[in-house]
Amino acid sequence: MDGSRDQEIQRRHVLWENLSEMCDNDGYVQTSEVRKLKVYFGGHGVFYDKEETHKVMNPGVAVSVLHNGKSYEDDLNEDSILYHYPVSETPGRDKAGIAALKNAHTLEIPLFVVDATRKKVRKVHWSYIADFDDDQKLFEIKFADYSVDSLAKHIADTTEHEFECFEEVSATEKRLVLSSSRDSKFKFRVRKRYGVVCSACNISELELIDAAHIVARKSNGTNDVRNGLPLCANHHRALDSGMIRINPSTLRWVASEGLKLDDLNVTRQGIEHLRKQPAIEALRWRWENRKG
Repeated sequence: MDGSRDQEIQRRHVLWENLSEMCDNDGYVQTSEVRKLKVYFGGHGVFYDKEETHKVMNPGVAVSVLHNGKSYEDDLNEDSILYHYPVSETPGRDKAGIAALKNAHTLEIPLFVVDATRKKVRKVHWSYIADFDDDQKLFEIKFADYSVDSLAKHIADTTEHEFECFEEVSATEKRLVLSSSRDSKFKFRVRKRYGVVCSACNISELELIDAAHIVARKSNGTNDVRNGLPLCANHHRALDSGMIRINPSTLRWVASEGLKLDDLNVTRQGIEHLRKQPAIEALRWRWENRKG
């Protein structure tokens, strides 16, 4: 398998280099050229070129995903995309596409994200699958700087580093936070790490679970997943307002003076049930700064 994997990686380097020669100054290439090179081909969201890639791993290895801004609410930004598992009238093809994407992740093989939001032209990103989550039915696909060893470098950079509570947050982002706009990548990572269940009650409906910052972004809290907790919308607001906090010594919920946990429908005594725990430094800071 290693030989065929290496050959497939090399094939994708050649595809990228050929594609790059056809791009205009803004990085766009004609749709016909993308198809001609078979960087992307067909009418489905995931292209895995079975003829070329099935020998690497069955049923194949994803070559590219198409983002057209219509079929799914994929979250595309300047450095990544959260790509939804495909759901169509051909579930067998959907299942194969999901498997092909997971194969690319397992084998650490780069793939292409094809942005089809403009007519007749495409912007293609050299990318890799950073993570996926079956509960959320999402892939996190990151764009990488192209070089022969770029994928290995980017994957190495994803190792967990020493936790820091704070980071620089722009004034623009603070305004977005205050208007209830949330970072979708942070939400994906929080729900992936801790599970899709509220940390304070039993609500487990995916669409109702937010990613709450323990040290808030308005206070320059980091987007490190260890500064997060999954909470339903009600308990997210209760945390942000200081109505509830977690005692960092006991990991138990505590209501603010004059309130009881029962009053706020907090049905879990603490956060021990989470499959991983947040950073104790963040919990301590929030304990000392109620509105965090």
